[in-house]
Amino acid sequence: MDRGSSETREAAGPEGERPSKAAGPVTGCLLGFLCVVYPVGTILVELSSGMCASELFNPIPTWIHLLLVLLVPLASLIALVAFEKGVRANRVGLLSALLGGSLAVSAAYSLVFLPLVPIAIIAIGIAGLGLLPLTPYFVFLGTGALILLLHRSASALGRPVWPGLLVGAAVVLAAVVALELPLVLTTHGVRQALSPDPEERAAATRFLRQFGDEATLHRMCREGSSGVPTLTAAFTSDELHGVSRTDLERIHYEVTGRDASEESGGGWLLLRPSRSSNWSWERELETDRDPDLGTSTIGPALDDVKLASSRLDGTVDGHAALAYLEWTFELENTGPRQREARGVLHLPEGGVVSKLSLWIDGEERDAAFGGRGQTSTAYQGVVQRNMDPVLVTTRGRDAVLLCCFPIVRGETMRVRVGMTLPLRVEGGAGEGTTLELGLPALGKVNFDVRSPCSLWLESRDSLVDPRAELLVERAPAGTWVLRGELAAPASADRPRTIRCTGPSPLPVAWAEDYVQPGRLFAQELVRESRAPPERIVVVIDGSRSMESQRKRCIELLEAIDPGLSVSVVLAAENGPVELEGRAGAIERLREHDFRFGIDNVPALSHACDLVQETPRSAILWLHGIQPVFVSSRIPLPQRIERRPEGPAIVSCSLVDGANVLVEELSELPASRFSTLQGDRALERFRELHRESEGFVRRIEPIEVAPEGAFHGSDHIARLWAANRIEELRFRQRGEAVRIAEAYRLVTPVSGAVVLESQSQYEAAGLDTDVPPGAVPTVPEPGYWVLLTVAVVALAWTGRRRPRGAPR
Repeated sequence: MDRGSSETREAAGPEGERPSKAAGPVTGCLLGFLCVVYPVGTILVELSSGMCASELFNPIPTWIHLLLVLLVPLASLIALVAFEKGVRANRVGLLSALLGGSLAVSAAYSLVFLPLVPIAIIAIGIAGLGLLPLTPYFVFLGTGALILLLHRSASALGRPVWPGLLVGAAVVLAAVVALELPLVLTTHGVRQALSPDPEERAAATRFLRQFGDEATLHRMCREGSSGVPTLTAAFTSDELHGVSRTDLERIHYEVTGRDASEESGGGWLLLRPSRSSNWSWERELETDRDPDLGTSTIGPALDDVKLASSRLDGTVDGHAALAYLEWTFELENTGPRQREARGVLHLPEGGVVSKLSLWIDGEERDAAFGGRGQTSTAYQGVVQRNMDPVLVTTRGRDAVLLCCFPIVRGETMRVRVGMTLPLRVEGGAGEGTTLELGLPALGKVNFDVRSPCSLWLESRDSLVDPRAELLVERAPAGTWVLRGELAAPASADRPRTIRCTGPSPLPVAWAEDYVQPGRLFAQELVRESRAPPERIVVVIDGSRSMESQRKRCIELLEAIDPGLSVSVVLAAENGPVELEGRAGAIERLREHDFRFGIDNVPALSHACDLVQETPRSAILWLHGIQPVFVSSRIPLPQRIERRPEGPAIVSCSLVDGANVLVEELSELPASRFSTLQGDRALERFRELHRESEGFVRRIEPIEVAPEGAFHGSDHIARLWAANRIEELRFRQRGEAVRIAEAYRLVTPVSGAVVLESQSQYEAAGLDTDVPPGAVPTVPEPGYWVLLTVAVVALAWTGRRRPRGAPR
């Protein structure tokens, strides 16, 4: 075989088909500029500057859009290289599919940029800026030329290009439709859901539940409609501009059943986390701005803020059935920006925050106490100037909101919260009275709380950890220490309790008033009997957050005595549903589809109507989260307030999270609305039919210490003040605020704030003068030992005093 024939076979390829060169050098250079260099430059300009995204609409809203636009120069480059080396027959299908997809992308973007063409032509003379919007049109022409060259080469090889072109274009168009359609449908549904017509809103909500995209709804709530990653924004005006975030969050909750301030529950589309107004790489590497800064919204967890360490120190007094705990937090920021830590602290029933301090420049500074609005305004004003405040206000019944700012990168913020807590009397026996101390717990927070918590409690009375995880020590003088490390701070869904054994019976305790010298307070825990309710209505939240609590709700219903008159109302999608009997209610719960976000106001209102003529009735409300009001909440409190003999509502939260309805009802008197911890719900349901006995704490001002009474701590005065504020806040709010300021307590009418300078306190009208003894402290270790020694010494001295000596 000769040399020429060998070279021919070698050049022909594996199928023996000769490659064909389609483009000359000049044509190749021109098409390389139009289809590769030009679009790559335009993409880089937009990614680095966000020029179009910030001024008009975002042409590259997601990573998938970025891959689509990068397909254009990549396909063109592959085609030009193939033309240079010669097109092979077995590559025609791949090249035609790539160019077909590229042509579809350039056609789609040509349509998107069509409204900008007249302006772009005029702007060509202004530093050539008009060339950027015209990129799709030049690319479309260049890609068409490449397809013609490929067709010429494929015809010479006897291969068609149209099947590949159609397949490539169809795949790209399907991808564009898959990207755009859910976003367009979601945006349309949201517009309809904002209608003032209730029927139209309801229809829009049903539409969004079926066709809406959860990730898009979540992005709307966080960034507004401008954050929706859709190319159709080029053809539509921003009809959602100016819509309140509250309305968007309401729609989000009704459709998804989730809290919009949490991380997105997912979605079919992987979206980039940055805001749509800028695609710069520097912005991509930074953490986004906190949109909830300075507000009472907790918001999603921040990746760069964590609880570096925490400790609980306290004293427990079994004789006076109370405790004082100080929870010290050290918050750390590892991110590039200053951050605000926000979180909810759940207190045991009847607990009150009586101390707040912040370390500034290494010095612990105590808070100023004032009216709720006054302290909140002072905090928000200082936050706007990036200075050092910390704020504590109430967040519903037996809970407070803690806000700390700024937490600087690489530094820690140290905050201490002191709490005066009553002990719950569990029972009495000849050997002593069993008391229970519930530890404070973290609810929803926007920082990482996986750091362990160190616990140290001291008491003259015996202490026991029911879980036997903490170390109990007995001092030589007879005092007790309970200490150890909790794997993480107690949380609302993992509460911790400590037991204490006090004397039996519990003595009358007295204490000095640290606000009015010379006045005393006497405390007595009196056993009272409570008759069982005549009728009970159990209201069950049927929303998505309760899906995990289905079995628990059934267990609670089964625990109710069959002889008790019980009605069950389910808060469902189409309104409250009254279930027939316990058996029917249990069967319905087994089949109920817990989904979407359900408004609990109609169900509670219906329950109030069911028992309006029955005295001694109760409504037990089992619920999850409700982060926003769906309907007007005014009628429900009105029904309760205008019916003095109406039912008492007991809220039992089975899911940790925000519930604005609980916060609203917490403004009612404690006799009309109370909370029940989830871990105690089963016990309460089992005892509903029985007459129950409980201890009531009565504290009254006195002038002389009772004979033989126990001298307790001044926390007795704080508990009196808290009870007095609860009595006055509905009819004499000004007097309630005055008492809260004087006794330095965080209540529904007051708050506590630490500011950086005296001038800031003066500008806010806050008094920083602290009466002696008004700031509680945890005694140093060994306090009870020294106190016991002192008492023994005084007693011995009294016994040794000669008869007739002056006392």
